[in-house]
Parts: sequence; C-alpha cells; structure tokens
Amino acid sequence: MQLMLRTLTPLWTGGIDAGQADRIHETGLIGSLRWWYEAILRGCGVQVCDPTTHNCTGCPVCQTYGMTGQRRQWRFTVQGNYKHSFVGDPLLLPSGRIHRQTVRGQQRTRAGGWFVGNGFVGDIALQSIPLRANATSNVWELPLYLAACWGSIGPKTQIGYGVAQVLDENSRPTIPNIDSLLQNLPADHHKANDFPDLRHIFFSKLHFTTTSSAWWRQVKLIDIALTGQVKDAQGTVQLQNVSTELNTLASLNFAPVAPAFRNWLRYGRTITLRNGQQRQVSLLNGFIRGQERDAESDIFGTLQPDRRRSRLNISFAYLLPTDTWEIRVWGWIPESKNYNRDQVLASLKTLLQTSANWTPLLGSAVSNAGLSVWREFDSARDTVQRCNTMNVYLRSLLS
Repeated sequence: MQLMLRTLTPLWTGGIDAGQADRIHETGLIGSLRWWYEAILRGCGVQVCDPTTHNCTGCPVCQTYGMTGQRRQWRFTVQGNYKHSFVGDPLLLPSGRIHRQTVRGQQRTRAGGWFVGNGFVGDIALQSIPLRANATSNVWELPLYLAACWGSIGPKTQIGYGVAQVLDENSRPTIPNIDSLLQNLPADHHKANDFPDLRHIFFSKLHFTTTSSAWWRQVKLIDIALTGQVKDAQGTVQLQNVSTELNTLASLNFAPVAPAFRNWLRYGRTITLRNGQQRQVSLLNGFIRGQERDAESDIFGTLQPDRRRSRLNISFAYLLPTDTWEIRVWGWIPESKNYNRDQVLASLKTLLQTSANWTPLLGSAVSNAGLSVWREFDSARDTVQRCNTMNVYLRSLLS
C-alpha cells in the first residue's frame, strides 16, 4: 500500500550530525506513528506498556509495532521528490536574552534562543510492505491521518516541524475511510496514567491573512535575528547572518513562528517576588501557588535536572490554498500535582481566541486573525462537537 505525504512545514527525522538532516529516516516516522497509536489506544482505555522498559508481554501496540523477540507487522520504504528546506547550518532565532556564565575565571556570553534546522520539504511516498499474514494497515493509517489532520509527524514538533497532508498515488487529497480505520479498534476501561493519552490531548488551529508578502520579517524574534545582534544593558552578542535561510523558507510559504509563541506563553507575565525582584513567568495562570517553576517545567520542558520535552507543540505558519495562513497549537496536558489542568487549558484557549493577544507577535501586516477551531475530548470548550466516547470523538476528528 502506498500513500503520499506533502509537507506543509519541513519534516525532520534527524541525521548523523547534530542539527543536520541527512535524509528521511523511516525509523523517525515509525516512532512518531507509534507515539500517536499508543495515545489513541490509551484514549480508548486500553492498557499500553511503557516501551522504554523493554518488558512488555504483548500489549496491542507491541503486537503490531514490534518488541523484543517480535518484529513489526510491516515495514516502510520512503521515496519521493523532496529536498532540504534550506542549505546550511541550523539558524538561531534569538529569544532576546543573553546568557552569561563563568568558565575557568572567564565570562562567556551567548544568545539564548531556538535553532531551526534544514528539514525536508516536498512529496514523500510512503510504501508499507506487510511482514506477517495478519498485518493490517489501519494500525499505521489511523495515527497517520490523525496526525496529518490535527498534529504533526516526526521529531521536533514542539518548534514547528512535521505538518503534512496525506495524498493518494495521484497526488490528490485523500478522504480517510473512517469505518475501515476504526474497524477492530481495541477498547477497555483503564484510567489514564502518566503516558500520552488522547483523552488529555487538545488540538487548535489559528488562521490569519496578510497584506504583505514580507510580513514574516516583523515576526517577533525573527526581527531580532535579521538585525544580526542581541543587546541588553550589559552588552551585545553578534549573531550569524540568517537572512538567506529565512528568505528561502519564506519562498516555500513557511514562517518559523513557534519560538515567538513559545517565548510569549512562557515568559509573557511579570510577577514581583517577596524580595522585590521581578521574574518573568508563564501566561497560563492556572498554576498551584508556589509551584510555578515545576508547572512551567512540566508544560514547557526543561534541560535540568532531567531533560524533558515540551508538552506544547506549535507549528510554523504555513500557507493554505485559500491564501489563508494557519498555525497549529496542540499538546498533551495531563493531570498534574503542579497545576490545575482544566484552568491551564481554559487559560490557553482564552489567550488564543482573543487574537489581540497574539497578533502583535506576527506584526502589523497580519489581519483577519482568530482561533479557527479547538478540539478536546469530552469538554465544553470543544468548538465543533462535545464527544464523550472515544469512537465518536475519533470519527469527528477524522471526518
């Protein structure tokens, strides 16, 4: 069976050298599809193992995606007409902050920010080859369609990679056969645990139009990158010239806006501490008092003491055929002792549905901006249909 992925934002699956995409690695796609399939089955109440422990006795995901002593039901081959989104090293989108540290008695400075690498863009043909007589395609088609409709595929989705459209062999948009995708989908009554669960994943899309083809030059952090330097009261750090790479991305109808949104959401509110000092904290104000730091690390990720990836994923802005630009904001926000989940999601939706909150991030050439849709399982916040069973919810998401 063969399907085509047309990238709407660059696709990243890594490579031998850090920060460089040497080719599209099938394992990167399979790992992403497995993550989505695990989340779907947990959403259906099915007990799914922790694949990192390597001690599964045969949960439904391991039965199809493989485990120690048992291979997957199928394998992928990847072909197609795709290329790097730009040529060169990863470009830095600076946060505007300068980090200073003393090493062996000498002070070193660097600009903080996010690196955007040269992922792949174009049409990517995925061909699945069954390896067992009982292999079924819906175990990878279902997560593929769900990720294509609402989320992202592959690594680094938290900074914008991996939004894609599913096409058929003739490069036409495909309409999924929902009955076939949901056929024989396991279901049980287990409660959610500490792993990704569709019951705790939200999806949203932002839409806007622009009055200038160069609108992206005004996007927060991109505008700093184009100046070539970061300044604060104590000094200046020079940046590499990234105008060529940014212009190349713009010519492909992409704009890397995720860093601006992440910076805004995590550091957009100022509080005054008891000692009189001020600190920048998250705009998501549903945190338990005294646990802001832990809550921010839970939601936005941290490097220390243990590396944790962000639970929020924000795509590049990409151009739709209707001349409308779209940004996807989605993520897994589970229950936590460090924050009130319902309040965090309510705060996030309020921030996004009030376009005056986020259009300043994109510049004055943006108009007609707004939250197009918000999807969330069994929630009154859902703007399409409140669904209290997973089968109905999946049908609603895929239709």
